[in-house]
Amino acid sequence: MTLFSVECITCRRRLKVNHADAIGQILACPGCGSMVEIAPPPDWQAGTGDTPAGSVGAGDQTQWAESEAEQGEIAAGQAETVDDFDSLLAGGTPDDPLPPPLLRPTAPPLEGAASEPPSPNAAWASPVEQQWRKRILLGGCAVGLLALVTGLAIFAFSEGDDPPKESQTSAEQNGDSSQGEPEASPAATAEKKPDDHPTEFDPPAPVDPPNTIGPPSPVDPPEVTPMPTEGPAEPPPVNPDPRPDENPVEPPDPSSPNETEEPVIESPPTPPANPIDVEARLADKIPQINLPRIGLREFLEFLTDLSTVSITLDLDALAELRVDLDTPLSVAASDSTVGDVLRKALAPLKLDYVLRGGQVVVTHAAANRRPRTVPHFVGDLATDPASRRALAELLKKMIEPQSWDGEKPTGTIVIGDEQLTVTHSFSTHYKILRLLERLRIARRLQPRNKYYDARAFELTTPMTRATDRLDAPLPANFHQRPLREIVAYVNRKSELQIVVDWHALGKVGVWPDTLAKLRAQQTLAALGEMLTRLRLALRVVDERTVQITSMAALRSRYDVQLYRIDDLLPGAEAAAPLIENIKGRVAPQTWQSAGGSGTMHYDPKSGYLIVRQTQGVQNLLETTFQGLRKEPR
Repeated sequence: MTLFSVECITCRRRLKVNHADAIGQILACPGCGSMVEIAPPPDWQAGTGDTPAGSVGAGDQTQWAESEAEQGEIAAGQAETVDDFDSLLAGGTPDDPLPPPLLRPTAPPLEGAASEPPSPNAAWASPVEQQWRKRILLGGCAVGLLALVTGLAIFAFSEGDDPPKESQTSAEQNGDSSQGEPEASPAATAEKKPDDHPTEFDPPAPVDPPNTIGPPSPVDPPEVTPMPTEGPAEPPPVNPDPRPDENPVEPPDPSSPNETEEPVIESPPTPPANPIDVEARLADKIPQINLPRIGLREFLEFLTDLSTVSITLDLDALAELRVDLDTPLSVAASDSTVGDVLRKALAPLKLDYVLRGGQVVVTHAAANRRPRTVPHFVGDLATDPASRRALAELLKKMIEPQSWDGEKPTGTIVIGDEQLTVTHSFSTHYKILRLLERLRIARRLQPRNKYYDARAFELTTPMTRATDRLDAPLPANFHQRPLREIVAYVNRKSELQIVVDWHALGKVGVWPDTLAKLRAQQTLAALGEMLTRLRLALRVVDERTVQITSMAALRSRYDVQLYRIDDLLPGAEAAAPLIENIKGRVAPQTWQSAGGSGTMHYDPKSGYLIVRQTQGVQNLLETTFQGLRKEPR
């Protein structure tokens, strides 16, 4: 007999109460399993109904709160269980229907209440529940075993990619080439042709050491017996960049088509001092050294390990002297110093070292840093006096513009017949030669280059030429490791040559032992993420070489690039409006018209736009031109 009904507040079902002993208890709803308090309605009186009182327990097969129809629905819903999946998948039906759902165990007694230890009820001991518990246990074991195997695999993989420890890194930098370095692509030199015109800028040919013809060969471990020096053999560890990482400034992303402004970089706080006494280390004695044949970069790394002095390479000077990172050199000396050994090894390559801001920089020898007068033939580019004057003004506008005018100019240009006679530094002569040669290529004239690799005069940007290597995956994971160790690892694992401008990094307080993080991903993204945390920048030098430098150094360096835009113009007269449009869209505050240093010049004979800007803006310009070509016209 139904005494009254209550409502489950979870599933909103009306539940019939058939036993008076259930009054006051909290039982499970047969529909959803939620706990329901059995409370009679206010107008209900005890004694109504003729159902004899009895206990409601696990052994009672009569449902306390379901009608017969509702019991049938629940039983039908529970028929297909895991026990019968095999027969269901085979197309059969379960052999034995499951019994109707039993009551759940009641809530545990309150704390302090005397009660006997609970014992399993009929539901707990039923075959179905036992089978479920067995399967849950097996499933849990399987999941745990799978997690253990996965963890071991990840650990083994991370151990495989982990860079060599400090001792191994030191051994590699001391001449062990078993790990291998990226192969150098030898520069192809154009065949020299006879020329009846006046002598042009003729850089000194690179001098190979005696008996060093042919590609570089593996180097035997150098015979060095360093004399003990005072002080620590290794520089003390330097804490990572003390500046907070909150809201780090993101460097410009050259691949982002929506980027039209160079980010404004805040001035960093005063950097910590160099932990190395450079002058003292350069004066350290080397009793004996004999390196019969070794690549330039490998030699500098060896000397860095020996002296703990970081050495910066002037990459512009190397390009101007036709020296690459793998150019071989030889050195043998006795009872010498670190500085003397470095100078003696660099001399045959017309290189020397200087101290700038307490940092060692390998650059031009002193003779090449003095001004010199050189005639540059321009008869094929400018056929009349007016065009030669215009070309001279273009060179002043694009190359070292601050050096030609003012109270104390450091350079001059004299206009002559079919030539411009320029007095300036060796580096400026190279820049003039490079611009004139690229202008010939843009105008489809015969190249006059007789000394340099033709790749030095390519019209495509360095970022475009290095795209494939920068897009390659970089399998590396470093967490708080010295920057020099990460750079050495990436040089071994990638197809790039990474060169660090330690002179620029020292100005912002980043040293070789500054800790950094590198995450495995695309090479450009991985390096960009690491350098952003240190507030550094990446400069793409050529298709194979990139340089880690500071934000300030990258923003103060201006390059000249040529872009073909005649396909974007309906006529030559439309060049001026397009130039103004570009200036307004891409870093407008960086152009001369807005007080900056960037400038543009359209060459109608070639259809190319000549631009002097920083590399960040150059990359944005290239992206902008690509976008304009996709726009409907």
